[in-house]
Amino acid sequence: MARKILQLFFWLSLVVTLVLLLKKPQPLAMPPQSPAALSDNASAFQTKLGDIQAAHERGESGAAARITSDEVSAALVLANSPAQATPEPQIPPSTSASLNSPTTLSPDQVATSNQQVMFEGDQVKGQFTTRIAGQDVVVSLSGHLGSKDGYVEFVPTGFQVGSLPVPLSLVQETLQKKFSDPATREKLKLPDYIADLRIENGELVVIGK
Repeated sequence: MARKILQLFFWLSLVVTLVLLLKKPQPLAMPPQSPAALSDNASAFQTKLGDIQAAHERGESGAAARITSDEVSAALVLANSPAQATPEPQIPPSTSASLNSPTTLSPDQVATSNQQVMFEGDQVKGQFTTRIAGQDVVVSLSGHLGSKDGYVEFVPTGFQVGSLPVPLSLVQETLQKKFSDPATREKLKLPDYIADLRIENGELVVIGK
């Protein structure tokens, strides 16, 4: 079930309209974690979700956990490590385009790397690198995270490609269509033991049923 949560964050970073821009933005203010810290934080992530699931199975409702950015990031790093990662989807030749032209890609066609997740205040911020037309493009986004009817709900507040802020009006329709797609909704479905989640005071708060 912990992998389900990781997939939710992964998909939130993919549901976007990509505009090609080469100038890289400043990375999220997250210091690199040592191998020991990665292991400890990833274990903490698994343990906290496991405790909520165990409480649910015992019939205890309302169990909650507060998960830090470092714990989510460590879990993502280990989940995408060579020993565990599956081959990344390749971008078909038909998606290649001039660097001067906007390009719209399906999230299923986008190979990403260097995913970062950071919680700040009541928002989640994400950043990832994708390669399009032979060039690395960095995409950054932010928004409010919540749940509705058993599914993750994401309300974007900012979107940026490279160093260029993109008006939300240009990506809002794409996000809505993708979230309405049955295949995407299935990926955003919360595990049975989770009732709600939100970002609060720079942490992810997960509440059990």
